[in-house]
Amino acid sequence: AFGNGRVRVVFFDRTVLELSADRSVCKVLLPSVETYTFGLRPVLSPHARRLEAHLVPALEFAQWAYLSPQQRVELIQKPRLFVEQQRRNTQRLIQLSAAAATTSTKAATATTTTTTTHASM
Repeated sequence: AFGNGRVRVVFFDRTVLELSADRSVCKVLLPSVETYTFGLRPVLSPHARRLEAHLVPALEFAQWAYLSPQQRVELIQKPRLFVEQQRRNTQRLIQLSAAAATTSTKAATATTTTTTTHASM
């Protein structure tokens, strides 16, 4: 990420993708030394669709790169908070299920005892 808003991403396969500051133009250098320059708005060009596997992560990185440190922390914590909430909900459900099973077993035992007592009389 550059101070002027541009973003350059170098991928593992040696593809180099550069986004303009306003994310409207993309320049791509492929490992085969082919170069493409295309617009990203309003409709993706055929080149953009072909390079979507590189373009999507580059756009996500560009968004992340210009977040403030606090916004980055919040972005990282959001999924963690969701997972933690789901874990607590699951624990609570397990506790409620265990309590219901215990109550159900006690009720069944009491019914069996009552039925046995009445049958012996």
